Amino acid sequence: MTARILAPFPLIPAAIAIGRAAGRALSANAGGRVLAVFSRGCYLQATDGKLACVGLPSLGRGPLNVIVDALDCLDRLRPGGEWRRCDNRIVINRTTAFSLPPGAPWQPPRLPVRSPPREEALTTLTMFASRRAPAFGLGRLIAPLLLDHEIVVGADSLLRAAAGPLEALRNWVSSDVQREQPARAVDLLGLGPGLTPSGDDALGGALIALQAYGRAHAARDLSDLLLAAPLAATGTISRAHLACAIDGEGHETLHTLLSALASAGPEAIIAATERVTAIGQSSGWDTMAGVAAVLAGLSRSADERHRQRRCIGV
Repeated sequence: MTARILAPFPLIPAAIAIGRAAGRALSANAGGRVLAVFSRGCYLQATDGKLACVGLPSLGRGPLNVIVDALDCLDRLRPGGEWRRCDNRIVINRTTAFSLPPGAPWQPPRLPVRSPPREEALTTLTMFASRRAPAFGLGRLIAPLLLDHEIVVGADSLLRAAAGPLEALRNWVSSDVQREQPARAVDLLGLGPGLTPSGDDALGGALIALQAYGRAHAARDLSDLLLAAPLAATGTISRAHLACAIDGEGHETLHTLLSALASAGPEAIIAATERVTAIGQSSGWDTMAGVAAVLAGLSRSADERHRQRRCIGV
């Protein structure tokens, strides 16, 4: 009798890390559809509307991200396909599967220092942006925001539309007595093309920076304003990222940069900025524009308090 040789059970790729928001979307008994597919991964939407972004390690850690060491069938995935959770595995279109990671979900670290960044750190960031900002997106607004200059833009319609709301956001953050919400910030919602428009990325950066530097009350005011905006103001994927930013969570590279600005030297700041600005075609730069508006406002507020103390001899 000839012994049969059994084929080995196919190896299931393992997820390396999962963000908190993604973990909620892929909870037990969950299922749904493939919402969007891009070069490094796909967005899965659960039946309750929650999202998870499944991608390769180059995607990096984030609140919506599930990092998988391999996705061999990525080129065959299409929006509208089905997915479901089976025990500890996620199965997409009955052909692509990966196992969920054990342990707690990824969370960004808290800043060790919650005071505004030092002047030399902002100078390093300003010089980087002035030399490296691309011709597309909101990167060209970063240096004038940080320098506290009036923003002058040319014929670029995206820059013209974003400059006023970002200036208003900077001015609002600099006010110690914030009697009104920064109403013009809503004009950034949905501004620009893509799954996460430039204006939404800027708002996300602003929300995370406010919370990272201990301005939770301001972050709540801005969040309330955005949550009251019509759902049609921006897309499903971008709303999910903004919801994470409202919770103070963004891509790991952004949290690394905010920490570097608080305590590291120029080389570490430049390295961290390069990693942030490498995200997407312009998403990293757009996020930095929102961060810059907040940092400039915090710096102006700190300078004003310092002048007041000197005037009264404190």
